[in-house]
Amino acid sequence: MPRTNFVRKFVKVVSTTTFSEEVADALNRMLPFIFDGSFSKYKRAREVVGFLGVTRRGITAETEAKNAAEYMGISYTGYRKACVKVSDDLYELFGDDFFEKLQSSSEVDKRMLVARIDDVISGINVYDYVNPMIVSRVDVLCETRHLEEPVLSTDRAADDFPEEWAFLLKYCTPKMMRDFNKCDPAKLRYIIDLLRGGNDNLQDRTRFIKLAETL
Repeated sequence: MPRTNFVRKFVKVVSTTTFSEEVADALNRMLPFIFDGSFSKYKRAREVVGFLGVTRRGITAETEAKNAAEYMGISYTGYRKACVKVSDDLYELFGDDFFEKLQSSSEVDKRMLVARIDDVISGINVYDYVNPMIVSRVDVLCETRHLEEPVLSTDRAADDFPEEWAFLLKYCTPKMMRDFNKCDPAKLRYIIDLLRGGNDNLQDRTRFIKLAETL
């Protein structure tokens, strides 16, 4: 099922919904980020967002698209593809669940969304620091257990959770990449091929698995 265009939905939801001060401030910071268009590799994203962000009464979406394509000097099909590209770029940055969390009644969802907006705007990507598998696992566990995380309270500090702080620092992506750069890629490839079953050295494969499971 195709996704609703991010820009159109953003403008509609923001203009028709009342949010808390914290969320409203985050959305106000997000607005110029979107309309600047520099988030996308598509060179004319700013123009596309400008057209998508304005709804003209009495004009169908198809007519709007044709007018925009003519103004930009591109084909109707080209403009439609550009709209999809720009929208997909925003979903990739802010998440497929952006609007779900934005309209959620959960305070945890709201705080997570504000943090996500600020991270995207500031250029911080959580995956640059934490392995995606760990992030995904944490999200799944919190959602399935319906955890209203006390750690998300603004009056708590990460130092209150030394074990979790140490864990994420121990396995953080920058540290892992520094250690990775000390290794020989060809030798790493050999071990990876062992695990893939790409050679007959079952003894080393079994040894690696046992060590990995007991460390």
